[in-house]
Amino acid sequence: MLEAQAVEEAAKVLVLLDLVRLGWRDPLKVKVQIARFYDHLSRCIYAEVSKMRPADLAEVCRMVEDMRQAYYLDGPNDVNWIFRNQLLSSREDGLYVDYVRYEDRAAWSTPAGRDVLGFGPDTAVQRLVSALHRLGVTSRRGLEVLADGWAGQVIEDATPWPVVANLNAQVLAQLDNDVPKLDRLARSVPDARQIGDSLAARGVRLSPGGTVYDPADPMGKMFFKAHLVALGEDGEHTIAELAELFSMGRSTVYRAIERARIRTAEGKKAAA
Repeated sequence: MLEAQAVEEAAKVLVLLDLVRLGWRDPLKVKVQIARFYDHLSRCIYAEVSKMRPADLAEVCRMVEDMRQAYYLDGPNDVNWIFRNQLLSSREDGLYVDYVRYEDRAAWSTPAGRDVLGFGPDTAVQRLVSALHRLGVTSRRGLEVLADGWAGQVIEDATPWPVVANLNAQVLAQLDNDVPKLDRLARSVPDARQIGDSLAARGVRLSPGGTVYDPADPMGKMFFKAHLVALGEDGEHTIAELAELFSMGRSTVYRAIERARIRTAEGKKAAA
């Protein structure tokens, strides 16, 4: 139950961010977008779309259109039975007790079977919203940059997804000065690793100082290694924390820092 509510609350943030990207020029579109903030199905759809890696907007539209249907047909011949919208049905099954009649029987449906002790891992939409918040997108400055970056932009069905990703990357690049160090994006080392994994999985790259670094390519790996050395030298993190943050063994961290110290000492010696 708590997870379902957390997912919808996170989806509300994405609805509002889309409103900022939309702008206020068209009152009708603004009204429609604000209505989505209060609509359960719209919020569930936002949460589902956050898991996607579409090729273009047309693919998103097709998926969303399927998810918007109030009822759908299914069965051996694809038309045998009528089902309710899956997203709403799943949501309500997790929140309410209901008495359901089937062809051959009737039974109670309760959310008790979904009860678990403790907290599970964050969902995709929660991780995405948390990462955007850490990057400053939800701050006043971030919203201003987001609105300016998307002002006048027209996204059509055939627009390839990298174009959208590029616009978002430009927004993050402008916000880079508000995030001085990579490890400050999170409240803890495990939190930072989770945020980094979430962004990397969605193809997000870092752009410190206007230079884009992709963790998947050699130059990106070099940047992260240099950052590792800098964090090791400032003494704010233990070797164990750095190993966890950068997902590598402690011996690798030791070697990277030691090699950097040797190079620095040799450079000073040569300069003298």
